[in-house]
Amino acid sequence: MRDFEQNQIESKKLSLLRERHQSLDDEIDAANEKRYMTAREQMRIKELKVRRLRLRDLITSLEEGEDGS
Repeated sequence: MRDFEQNQIESKKLSLLRERHQSLDDEIDAANEKRYMTAREQMRIKELKVRRLRLRDLITSLEEGEDGS
């Protein structure tokens, strides 16, 4: 029973992380549509890309952990 509950929790966590990753993707895409960006906006996009990459790494790590169970 505990394994089932743990799998449900991990599944929800992965789902939330994927949603956040998609949200960052959308935000980056919207920002990149601008013709001109200030230096601050360019830095913001770089920060978003770093956060998105970290999320992707975390998602991959958790997915690999699921496969090993």
